[in-house]
Amino acid sequence: MLSVVIPTRSKAPSLRATLVALAAQGHRGPYEVVVVDDGSTDGTRELLHRLAGEAAGPAPRVVEGPERGRAAARNAGAEAARGRRLLFLDDDILTAPGHLNAHQDFSETQALAHGPLREFPGARRWLERHAASDAAELAAAAARVAAGEEGRLLRNTLETLVCAMDEGKVPPVAPWAACVGANTSLPRALFEEVGGFDEGFGRGWGCEDLELGVRALAAGAHVVVPAPAAGVHLTHARPDRWEQHAANLDRFTALHGLRAVRELPRLLGEGGGVAAYVAACTGPALRGVPHPGGPRAATRRTRAPRQHTREGPGVAEHAAHLRLVHQRAAQPVGEVGGLGALPVAAGRGRRCVRELPVVAGPYRLRSAVRP
Repeated sequence: MLSVVIPTRSKAPSLRATLVALAAQGHRGPYEVVVVDDGSTDGTRELLHRLAGEAAGPAPRVVEGPERGRAAARNAGAEAARGRRLLFLDDDILTAPGHLNAHQDFSETQALAHGPLREFPGARRWLERHAASDAAELAAAAARVAAGEEGRLLRNTLETLVCAMDEGKVPPVAPWAACVGANTSLPRALFEEVGGFDEGFGRGWGCEDLELGVRALAAGAHVVVPAPAAGVHLTHARPDRWEQHAANLDRFTALHGLRAVRELPRLLGEGGGVAAYVAACTGPALRGVPHPGGPRAATRRTRAPRQHTREGPGVAEHAAHLRLVHQRAAQPVGEVGGLGALPVAAGRGRRCVRELPVVAGPYRLRSAVRP
């Protein structure tokens, strides 16, 4: 059985869209949905009770969250789940028919399966427009968005890297980057073997899923990126997300001395991108070259792990770079898909999507042409 684990906290409108789209899947095998309510105060619990009576799929099973952050909430959901394969899905992901089947196809393997994600910047207005829609209308609208038939969809730089590695456009410098907790499945036995998500990341946002990926691959997992498992993220604002991300990145690099982890600011920071990141991971060490996120960012990881705070050494500096990139979200990007001179290929076979340059953002969003 496939267990879908969805942590949530006060995001009832997007959670409803996620669950309604999931229920319309027409999955060919048994599955369950475990929703971890991590301290919601917006009527989420009432929504879940209502959906239990109107959803076409299995009624969501609700688990009380420990309110210690995203990693702890996912672990609580995994502990309550009964399936042999765990699919971690965020509470703001729209999926199309075939999504669950695509994850289920790897149920007898050691695969860490990631469904490629695209961003939906118009999500807030879309949710408002469908606030009064019944389940059938909402499911149909969600299917149109997931299929790329409604709204503009973008691909961020992390997803661009994951797809580029999967398609062989760039070397697999960071295969663990495919462990994006918003839409990734893996065997329950493997998840338990490596100890689940690291709850030491606390309430901060970012990197706790990638860090799990490092341990999962070290334990024998292999990465697959099946296009039918794709999803659409209902993009939303988080005012302090980049301060949180900087602190969690600091912890991630302290835990793992991998070069590809240390160089992540070259992917996510100001002026970064896939080409710059891959070059930094594969080329000779660039001594004396400024590192995105500040002069200490490339070397401070050599010290022993320490307790970091949001205002810890280098955190505010790196966060400022990320905020600056976010403010430039409407500016054109000169490189195709962040891959420099690499060709743009037609979407067929294992390809995630055909891409054209459009905007930059905190993860340097890319336009996604319908596959």
